[in-house]
Amino acid sequence: MNSFGLLLEQREKFHAAESWYRRAANAGHTDAMNNLAELLEEQGRVAEAVRRRQRIEAAGES
Repeated sequence: MNSFGLLLEQREKFHAAESWYRRAANAGHTDAMNNLAELLEEQGRVAEAVRRRQRIEAAGES
């Protein structure tokens, strides 16, 4: 799921990439959690990105 999100992001299909990152993140994939936070930040959705990063830290990942 995360790999598909990466592929979509590279093709500038950001909405679809976000959807796949969310699926992978919800399944516990920490790389997807980070990728989602980065994508949100790049889109100017900083507050949501910060919340995502806080969840990662709370889960013991960095």
